Amino acid sequence: MELGKAVALVVGCAFAGTLLGSGIEQWLRVDIVPIGSFGSPGGFVAEVTILVTALGCVFLV
Repeated sequence: MELGKAVALVVGCAFAGTLLGSGIEQWLRVDIVPIGSFGSPGGFVAEVTILVTALGCVFLV
């Protein structure tokens, strides 16, 4: 894969992960009812962003 497409894929996955994490957090409200170790909304959104970015990087291999 070319470098430009790879960068676009990673940035797109990070953006999509942030949107997905924010949407799930607003639906679940982890600041009111913590889910496991996710007590802060920022931590939950960051974990979802990292997960989606890592899944997107699988396509780079």
